[in-house]
Order: sequence, then C-alpha cells, then structure tokens
Amino acid sequence: MSVSSAMSSLGGRAVEVPLIRCPHCRTRVKFYLSNTDTHEGWLFYKCINGPCGFWHWELEYIVYLVEHRFLNGNEAVDAIGAAEDRREQLLREREERARLAGIAAGIYDRRPSGSPMTKQQADALLCLGREMLLVLKAMMGSFLLLCVMFGISLLKK
Repeated sequence: MSVSSAMSSLGGRAVEVPLIRCPHCRTRVKFYLSNTDTHEGWLFYKCINGPCGFWHWELEYIVYLVEHRFLNGNEAVDAIGAAEDRREQLLREREERARLAGIAAGIYDRRPSGSPMTKQQADALLCLGREMLLVLKAMMGSFLLLCVMFGISLLKK
C-alpha cells in the first residue's frame, strides 16, 4: 500500500502520519492548519473532494488510521502521543491568551457590557502593554543615568 505522510513531532523526533486515500471517493486526503479563533493552529485532515465529507481533526484522524490498520504498534503510539501533546499545547496557549485578554479587559475595558474581546483586540492590548513597559524601562534608565551624572558632578566639586 503506497501512502504519503505528514510529519509531526513528539519530544523532538519526527512522527509520520500517513495521508491515505479517502474511503468514499479514493481521492488523496490532505492536511490543513486551522486559523479559526477557537481552533487556531489545529491540524485537520480532509478529502479534497468536498462533497464526500471525509474530515477529521488530527487526533481523530489518527484514531481512524489505527482503527483501520493504517498505523500499528509503535507508529500508532507515537502518532497518538504527538497529536495529544500538540493538542494540549495548543489548548494551553489558547487558555493563556484568554487569561491575558481577561486581565487586559479588566484593566482597560471600554467595550459595551457583554461583548467579547476579539483575538485582534487582545493582541493589540498586549502589544500596547509591551510597548508601555519598554518606554517605562527607557525612562527609568535615563533617570538612573541622570542621577549617576549628578552624583559624579557633585563628587568633582
């Protein structure tokens, strides 16, 4: 059986996930990267022939491969482990973004009550916060430099 494969990673090593032919129309399955707010960065696998309906998130696709014997033994264990690790990492990153957005919304919130903050708004607020911190550090450095210069001028007299 000839199948293409997609590479994933598990603890720094490559894990191959076979790209099979669609069980409905025999067209090659391809993988894509989601860019929606709720699943940003998630991999999904689908048949390029849209009407046939073969579509799975990465972990569910790997389970499908195991159930239909495209993956066996250590390959199956490694692929499941890599997919679970990747999903957990993406969920942690999404929770962290939500936490930071919640903090930013609590500090500076001019939105109407009940309207959710978009990802772009949260990213803009975080970027603004980083820039403000950089300016404050520069001001503090300038102040310390002036203090040192004033101290040196006093010692010279």
